[in-house]
Amino acid sequence: MANYDGLVLVAGATGGVGRRVVKALVNEGIKTRVLVRDNKKGEILAKLGVEVFIIDVANPQTTAETFAKALEGVTAIISALGTRQMFSNTNGLKQVDYFGNKRLIDAAKVKGVKRYILNSTMGVYQERSLLHPFSIPFYPKWQAEEYLVKSGLSYTIIRPGGLVDTDEALKLPSGAKRRPVLAESQLSGDGGFNILGRVHREDVALAMVRCLWTPQMQSRIYDLLDYSSVKPNKREKIVKELSVS
Repeated sequence: MANYDGLVLVAGATGGVGRRVVKALVNEGIKTRVLVRDNKKGEILAKLGVEVFIIDVANPQTTAETFAKALEGVTAIISALGTRQMFSNTNGLKQVDYFGNKRLIDAAKVKGVKRYILNSTMGVYQERSLLHPFSIPFYPKWQAEEYLVKSGLSYTIIRPGGLVDTDEALKLPSGAKRRPVLAESQLSGDGGFNILGRVHREDVALAMVRCLWTPQMQSRIYDLLDYSSVKPNKREKIVKELSVS
């Protein structure tokens, strides 16, 4: 029996984190629908046994009716929306991370979706400042966080550190295994680990999926790093360690 009984919609399902979220959901036996812009990428995901819905959440011409169809029957949303074209006028952070999530959140409220789990990034702040360099380019991610927190939806926000794809890239000590750990943060950007560090994309996906059936993680914002990146004077901030199989 699956740990979560509902239909989960994954936005950003073709990205590095999103693909891993989809695979984790499938492995858990959880009913999954993915949002994609590209038919060919959708066909690849469909082979995993998930439902595919073609939609461009960043396009302002995408209608509310289309969003409503995409969310029909959905009980939870995991958003791994992101873009490599950070400053693009059509596919940049503002359009994808902020407006894309904003439209999904609005549709989720209309359709009665119960949970919204958002992938953001460490280093975002309410106040943009050179003292916090990531707060300036990644400000649209913070805007999405704020909109979600104020939406009234049950939420969890995960702020991972630098994303890597291999254990080698984590630069683990000899003989060590991956140990993803969470520190509670605040919407303002204060709290949390507040340091540079790394985390495996697979562990970001793991954290987001486990939020579905962990009530203690509702209405929380977490920084996420591998334990190997957490300096000794920051380890007291760890509130949860995720087991990795």
